Amino acid sequence: MFSSEESWNLSRRDRMLDPYLVRILKIPKWEYHTGEDLYQFRLKVDNRLVRSVLEMDFELDVKVEFFKWARVNGRMFLHDSSSYMALIRCLEEAKFYSEIRTTIQDVLNNSYLSFSTAELSELMKILGRGTMVSEALSVLYQEKELGCKFNSSTYNSVILMLVQHGLHEKVLEIYADMCKEVDCFPDTVTYSALISTYAKLDRYMSAIKMFDEMKDKKGLKPTEKIYTTLLGIYSKVGKVKKALNLFEEMKQEGCSPTVYTYTELINGLVNAGWVGEVYGLYKDMLRHGFTPDAVLLINLMGMFPTNIFNEMRIKGGTPSVVPYNDVTLFESKGPVSEVSSWFDKMVLVKQIEWRELCCFSRKWMKKVSQPHKRSWKSDKI
Repeated sequence: MFSSEESWNLSRRDRMLDPYLVRILKIPKWEYHTGEDLYQFRLKVDNRLVRSVLEMDFELDVKVEFFKWARVNGRMFLHDSSSYMALIRCLEEAKFYSEIRTTIQDVLNNSYLSFSTAELSELMKILGRGTMVSEALSVLYQEKELGCKFNSSTYNSVILMLVQHGLHEKVLEIYADMCKEVDCFPDTVTYSALISTYAKLDRYMSAIKMFDEMKDKKGLKPTEKIYTTLLGIYSKVGKVKKALNLFEEMKQEGCSPTVYTYTELINGLVNAGWVGEVYGLYKDMLRHGFTPDAVLLINLMGMFPTNIFNEMRIKGGTPSVVPYNDVTLFESKGPVSEVSSWFDKMVLVKQIEWRELCCFSRKWMKKVSQPHKRSWKSDKI
């Protein structure tokens, strides 16, 4: 029993259980007399009470046993789907996934119970987090056979779960089911997952077709992730001009490029040998406050070793042995004196890098004949 009838009008966080009920349930483990104490308390058991108990800070064992006790001892009481969902949330928090499976099956086996559309969407996310993909699909199909109507949110939850687990072919199957539903239309989340799926399957034309469909037919606005995926596709197939045009379209539509957008485009330009555009795009990336990752820096060093290296020093970073080694490699065809100037700044040099340097010119042999005399404790300049 709650402290007052008015407490039901309060938010869930502000509702207070009767202090005596809290004392009964604030125990480390459910005992035989616990059920007797609750029975003597003459609780009015309903689903709001059950949900409130499950949301309180009691031991999981106590919550589960109270759930069972309420089902047996509540007069004219049956758990509804909201109570089952509250229990499933508790079980997920404790990572009791086998118990989640059993609880879901209890609902599916009850002809009087069915998950609502919103609950089903949440359930798909819970099962996805627990890597219970087959169980999630089984629940989806069983509910569909029972006549449950799904919305875009439900299908999106399933599709995102499948994308996360790399089941790309299954994504397309679920999308086909989604298209058969009445009044269930794909949204930006759906298209983002589909475009990403087609890209992973190397079905680039299908991805581009989906991109055009969402813009032209559905009137949806692509997200940064969608633009980045398309830029990556155009870069991989060597359509650099289209990638640059799409990049400009992205900015004109008010969609700000991310560090991943710049990385995809720059890598595509590097692979295509568009040297003139690469460095300007890299500088634009820095102006927007983005920091390139190690792979991109290595690619850029292949084209502009001295420029990139100097910028690293100007920005206050202390280049490690890797960029030093890259500069030495890429400048190896230049004058020996210039390579030597970079080499003199190095402090931490690995044995393999000494061997690499020896391969570039025999003029280095005298300089590297005693590598053990160098400092090996720090990579600071």
